[in-house]
Amino acid sequence: MMHIYIYIYIYIYIYIYIYIYIYIYIYIYIYIYICVLSIFITQYSTTATTTTSTTTTTTATATATVIVTASAADAGAPPPTTATTTFTTAITNTTSTTTTSTTTTTTTTTSTTSTSTTTTTTTTTTTTTTTTTTTTTTTTTTILLLLLLLLLLILLLLLLLLLLLLLLLLLLLLLLLLLLLLLLLLLLLLLLLLLLLLLLLLLLLLLLLLLLLLLLLLLLLLLLLLLLLLVVLLLLQLLLLLLLLLLLLLLLLLLLLLLLLLLLLLLLLLLLLLLLLLLLLLLLLLLLLLLQLLLLLLLLLLLLLLLLLLLLLLLLLLLLLLLLLLLLLLLLLLLLLLLLLLLLLLLLLLLLLLLLLLLLLLLLLLLLLLLLLLLLLLLLLLHYYYYYYYYNYYLLLLLLLLLLQLLLLLLLLQQLLLLLLLLLLLLLLLLLLLWLLLLLLLLLLLLLLLLLLLLLLLLLLLLLLLLLLLLLLLLLLLLLLLLLRLLLLLLLLLRYYYYYCYY
Repeated sequence: MMHIYIYIYIYIYIYIYIYIYIYIYIYIYIYIYICVLSIFITQYSTTATTTTSTTTTTTATATATVIVTASAADAGAPPPTTATTTFTTAITNTTSTTTTSTTTTTTTTTSTTSTSTTTTTTTTTTTTTTTTTTTTTTTTTTILLLLLLLLLLILLLLLLLLLLLLLLLLLLLLLLLLLLLLLLLLLLLLLLLLLLLLLLLLLLLLLLLLLLLLLLLLLLLLLLLLLLLLVVLLLLQLLLLLLLLLLLLLLLLLLLLLLLLLLLLLLLLLLLLLLLLLLLLLLLLLLLLLLQLLLLLLLLLLLLLLLLLLLLLLLLLLLLLLLLLLLLLLLLLLLLLLLLLLLLLLLLLLLLLLLLLLLLLLLLLLLLLLLLLLLLLLLLLLHYYYYYYYYNYYLLLLLLLLLLQLLLLLLLLQQLLLLLLLLLLLLLLLLLLLWLLLLLLLLLLLLLLLLLLLLLLLLLLLLLLLLLLLLLLLLLLLLLLLLLRLLLLLLLLLRYYYYYCYY
């Protein structure tokens, strides 16, 4: 979070610096424009005063020469040559009114009255020309000043509008940046919630596996107890077999003794038969005990197999635990990768916004430069139109150079915009390709993990089926043992019955 705030402060400082830079340039250009405008106003005011002075001098010389010729004609003397020469020089210095004055000089040779009238007409014409020249100069200067002031106001309004537009765009970009930061925070919160949920699920799975391990350990203990009981039963069975063998030996000895006695006494035949029956019962008991021993051995083998299977189950459960831990780690890595991808996307958006901001600033600066250059061009054109009456090739060359510079600026601006757009498109394509590659890798990892989990589950199912089969076999063997025990009890009851009946 602190990094985000630091970046925001850095961007704000950069924007403030750009604002200050733009304002300084605008003020400099306005100051230059005002200086140039004041220079042009002073030049136009000096030219107007010089034109009025020249027209008054020419009219004065014209009236003076005409009055001299008229006085000479009234005196009756021929006009002198000096007066005519001065008159002709005045005609060459004036404009189209000089032609009319030459006609008046030719008419002065014929009659004196006509000359006097012509002199009056020339004086009136000269006064009218002076008034018209003064009025035209004053009107042109006022129109020029008004046009320049209007142009200045229009350009200032355009500059203010551009500045307002720049401020609005910057505010919009700042709002977009804030929205992006809020989205980033929301995404981070969502990812944290997902991480917590996944951790809870994995903890539940671990608890379940631990419970299964405890159950398996209890089952192993029970099986060990069963093995101990079976071992004790086997020992007891062996003792019983030994006792039965001893009894059989004793019975055989008794039979031998009885046979000897039977040879002596025939009355003991019934006892002999009874002993034979007892021997048969003992043999049956031995057979049953042997069967029980065999069954107990089978039970021991089955129990050993169960133990082995349980050990395998324990190993598989441990493997599952390890795989779950690995899965947890991989999920964490995947989430971290997703976070990185989201951060990359947000950084990409921030870069795009910054590039757009730079483009807007560059465009606005270039527009300001173009406006100022157009202002200078207009001023130079007005200056050329109003001040330079004749052609000035040097000024035309300057105007052409300025136009070429404007065209070059426009072309450079277009090229820069195209290059920036191409760079942005390439960056977008690269980031999209990276995004797709990472997503494919994540999907492959998830598929591999799912396959491993399925294989482990199948192995567990097979082992559980084997355990069920072994348990069924154990149950069957236990049922057989119970039946054999019941038969033994019956035989023993028969034995005791015969024994108590006859003795």
